[in-house]
Amino acid sequence: MHPQVLLRSARVAPVLVIAIALSVFGGTPASAATATEPSPTTSPVVSNPTSDAGGGGVASAGLESDEGESGAGDVAGSDEGDGVVSDVDTAAPLTVHPWFRDKYEELGGADGPLGDPVADMVCQSTSCWQEFVGGVLTSDGTEIVSLSTAYVSTWLKEGGPDGYLGLVAGGESCFGSYCVTPFDGGVIRWIPDIGVEPIAVDPWFQDEWHRLGDVTGSIGSPTSTMQCQSSSCWQEFTGGVLTSDGSGIVSLSTAYVSTWLAWGGPDGDLGLVSGGESCFGDYCEAPFTGGVLIWVPSKGVFPVAEAWFYPAWEARGGARGSLGLPMDAMQCQASACYQVFEGGTLTSSTNGVVALSTAYVSTWLANGGPDGPLGLITGAEACHGTYCQVPFQNGLLVWQPGSGVRMLLGQEAEEWTKAHAPVTPPPSTTPPAVGNPGDSKNCSDFATQAQAQEWFDRYFPQYGDVARLDQDDDGRACESLP
Repeated sequence: MHPQVLLRSARVAPVLVIAIALSVFGGTPASAATATEPSPTTSPVVSNPTSDAGGGGVASAGLESDEGESGAGDVAGSDEGDGVVSDVDTAAPLTVHPWFRDKYEELGGADGPLGDPVADMVCQSTSCWQEFVGGVLTSDGTEIVSLSTAYVSTWLKEGGPDGYLGLVAGGESCFGSYCVTPFDGGVIRWIPDIGVEPIAVDPWFQDEWHRLGDVTGSIGSPTSTMQCQSSSCWQEFTGGVLTSDGSGIVSLSTAYVSTWLAWGGPDGDLGLVSGGESCFGDYCEAPFTGGVLIWVPSKGVFPVAEAWFYPAWEARGGARGSLGLPMDAMQCQASACYQVFEGGTLTSSTNGVVALSTAYVSTWLANGGPDGPLGLITGAEACHGTYCQVPFQNGLLVWQPGSGVRMLLGQEAEEWTKAHAPVTPPPSTTPPAVGNPGDSKNCSDFATQAQAQEWFDRYFPQYGDVARLDQDDDGRACESLP
């Protein structure tokens, strides 16, 4: 489902200023005139404030409104068609409107951060405000709040209460390198030496953003506007992204965002976010419709994609199976792709995806991997008493106790194969007797899982798991071995 179906419920149509004023502030306006057709796009009267209503943050850096030359508005108190009505009386001194008086006195009155009023109350269809030397007093929809000078001109330039930013939604918050003030529809952010900029939160994401605590919550402040692909849309924030999982708006924390987007975002191999982050002691993961992102402390974030190695990894037990956690993202060469895990590597072979145990991985990759002289894997590891080997297109990797792994190519590989060809016993009508070995072996007696499996398979048909090498009864012995 495209996120457009998740649009917020439309606001009720704006009503007359007087009706809004009565519902928000209470009482009857003493001096504000009414506007039958207020314009939400025309900037109202702006003063030239110079002090900080918030006591620190943006305004304390000495920023001033950039709209200070616009004057005090309609000094005759009439509406000249711009949709904003001001009750200025040039013959009388400016006073604090009764609606704002309690808050003004609470903040210290003329001796507080707001200072003296510089204009009478101004109203739009959604709210009213009054400007002071150090900021404005306005309504957030439930109570009277202040907005410091540094943000006022930008808010009014973007349409004030009737603009896309809407009502003030909280006080200024500072986070080291920047300060920000939230609004219903976005934020105004201040960065030293850069200045003030508004950033909208798209309507698709506003409800979830506010539910998560907006600028002081886990998702933080928006850092860019919404972006879309054919599958879904998303918007980046300081604490992650908000996006759609196909049925609702969900968040993805910052740790995973860059990897998800590098892999193509919603239209990439990982697809849509399909759930919240889960942590399991030594790793955390975020699920997607096309795989999973795994975060390993001190290692990084690695994708395991459904289109590549996720099914084979899951079939082997996933993060708690024989392969363990991913140690890198998938790597590709001209011949094939592969992904390294704690307990081995998954790679393409001539017969589909196969696992190569840890004992062989470093030698194979050091010699060029799929594009190297060995080429692709052509079969699984096989053990024959004193050695184990893995076949490749152009040779073998052979492991022997005490000597490690050797790469054999060409004639050397052929000679090894001839010298170590298994001896075919003469046919017999009775199966050879196999003595019961008893509980004589531990997993530590074997170098690889394949060696343990060969021992297990030899005695299991007649005596069962006498050495208790198969702890979970799945037919695989010593699964923790490489």
